[in-house]
Amino acid sequence: MQPRYITIHSTQNFSRGADALRHSEALRNGKLRARKIRGFNRIGYLVWHFTVDEDRAVQHLPTNEQGEHADFGGPGNRYSIGVEMCENKGNSRSATIERTAKLTAYLMQKHKISLRKVVPHYHWKRRGLSQPHKNCPHYLLDNGRPGAKWEWFLAKVNKYYQSIGGSNPLPVGPSINSYGQIVNAPAIPYPTAERSYQPPSKRYHTVKKGDTLSALSRRYDVSVSSIQRANGLRSSVIVLGKKLRIPNS
Repeated sequence: MQPRYITIHSTQNFSRGADALRHSEALRNGKLRARKIRGFNRIGYLVWHFTVDEDRAVQHLPTNEQGEHADFGGPGNRYSIGVEMCENKGNSRSATIERTAKLTAYLMQKHKISLRKVVPHYHWKRRGLSQPHKNCPHYLLDNGRPGAKWEWFLAKVNKYYQSIGGSNPLPVGPSINSYGQIVNAPAIPYPTAERSYQPPSKRYHTVKKGDTLSALSRRYDVSVSSIQRANGLRSSVIVLGKKLRIPNS
């Protein structure tokens, strides 16, 4: 892969201890499975390039190797470096965002990627899903779409990019000035203080005729193995009428 974009994600994994090292271990051990389907997943696994928490950034793939993190067979996977931000309980969100901004600035300079091509996961359309644009990273989007919070993050990236000699300034527009500062934005586009931990909302699916775990995996954008773990399933068999819990990731 010749990277042209940097795609920013959030893990939506709220489990205590699910930091960058734990995600690295899961990837290395092949725990994050996805059904191998032509046009959806080439390798049968989810994989991205970096995971960031409050203390570290861990690299999982070379940046010239394609991942499976954005839009199945689309340009998000084919041409972008995937960066996941941890959300585990006890991890500092503000410190994670700061470290992610630094890493993004470094990757921009190394690969000659402009700030215009630093995008949220939301940017990439996922064919075949009822919600093609994912609300990710959810805490840097406004009502599920890029807005003032995302511009705030880009301004932070631009600050670090300029500090290491970057030559592609943030484009001047109605919300951002030439110094990478947001103007005419909400009073607090994103709180600097730590937000209290909020567990993920629960969602369920009642099994209907024709349902399979792989179909539910694609419909809800979660792995088959995560559905199995959430419901204590030891096989791929699901019972008609059974209410299944659908995890967030």
